[in-house]
Amino acid sequence: MKITLPEFTLERVDFFDEQHIRYIEGLITDPEVKRFLPYFEHGLYISKNMGLLNAHYVLVKEKQPIGYVFFSAPFVESEQVNAEVRYIIDPNYRNRGLGTKAVQQSTDYILSQENISNLRAFIDPENLSSLAVIQKAGFIETDQNLDGIGFTKPRK
Repeated sequence: MKITLPEFTLERVDFFDEQHIRYIEGLITDPEVKRFLPYFEHGLYISKNMGLLNAHYVLVKEKQPIGYVFFSAPFVESEQVNAEVRYIIDPNYRNRGLGTKAVQQSTDYILSQENISNLRAFIDPENLSSLAVIQKAGFIETDQNLDGIGFTKPRK
């Protein structure tokens, strides 16, 4: 399944998609990813998909993979139905503004299509690049916990 966004395509990854799985596994070996997303140290777990959520996507621009986006299954927090977004931009495409555009466009799309109140993101306070991306993509800082600084992007 492909989701066409204004500047990107999200290509959904399933159990049998070895090419995309290898690409994502390559991304998670990046030292910056290991530093800020330690839960990937045991590899990538491709789960069963529920709609557009609980799904892994390779981010594609002009037929080139440039990153990875994951949307968690819905969860209830403070009486609101939320999902979480995680993302990795390929090191070859960082510092070009692509992360901000990709996160903004993909999260806007998911919020418009799924019956959730908010998307959440948790960013390590030392990950200055991701802090900038998430804020420029329309997320608002809401809290801080063991996962990092919590941000929320509400449904419009």
